[in-house]
Amino acid sequence: RLGPYPAGAPVPGGPPGAVDARLQAAFGGSWTLGAVAWLAGVATESATLFETVGACGVAAEDGAPTLALDVLAAIVARGGGELRDVRSSAPLAVGALALADGTGLRVLLANHERDAQDVELRGLGGGVAAVATLGPGAEPPASRAVVDDALVVRLPAYGVVCVDLDGAGAA
Repeated sequence: RLGPYPAGAPVPGGPPGAVDARLQAAFGGSWTLGAVAWLAGVATESATLFETVGACGVAAEDGAPTLALDVLAAIVARGGGELRDVRSSAPLAVGALALADGTGLRVLLANHERDAQDVELRGLGGGVAAVATLGPGAEPPASRAVVDDALVVRLPAYGVVCVDLDGAGAA
């Protein structure tokens, strides 16, 4: 992009120059998880990333949720959990955040690329994982077996996937 405007210079009748339309799209969810994971890794206590509603919000003007809101909701659902060490072999391509609480382990994965990709999670132990792609219109979680301590997950373009393992990593 050129200049200080995320979406280009403002035009009459268009959105303000500070509006980055990508944040209302899938890219915004991927970016949100990447930002929160990085901030959590440096022990940030609080941060403001969005407005609540509108072109710069986690909900559109009509109140429809964005992927960014779904990401934040998935994190808050395990808000009392302990941050677990999780590393990406390609952190510019895949972001990750892991939280463990009394119910199990939640791993959130974000694809920062425009193409879908497969990601292998290792060190999961055994059992069954509930895997769900987040976002408006997403399908319910699917059960997937953890095989040989690992699970391969397909990440859609700029998508975010939530992996829940009951009882795993809770100790």
